[in-house]
Amino acid sequence: MKGSIKGEVESFNNSLPGYPDNITYCNGIYWVALFSNSSKIIENLWKTELIRKIIWRLPKSFRHAKENKPYGFILGFNKKGEVVYNLQDPSGDSGFYNSAIEFNDQLFLGSNVSD
Repeated sequence: MKGSIKGEVESFNNSLPGYPDNITYCNGIYWVALFSNSSKIIENLWKTELIRKIIWRLPKSFRHAKENKPYGFILGFNKKGEVVYNLQDPSGDSGFYNSAIEFNDQLFLGSNVSD
């Protein structure tokens, strides 16, 4: 990278309501796919390094069994970090999403665990 802000980190939103998986950019919008809603239980557990190590050694199906119920969640942010699109499926019928890509004025959603 080159330029006057080389190596600097700039955060445009620190209050995501879930766990982001991928981010894409198109036509002034940052599309963020949230794999699941945030959980106070999990957030508190992740604060301790020993517990984080133990949790990561558990089978994936166990780690996600109770807290990560399907909840389709895609956010679109403008360049100022403001939410301009908030697409949610609280029923979980649409499953988990880990990507959102805009192409020809359509939004394509991807998942590595749902059809």
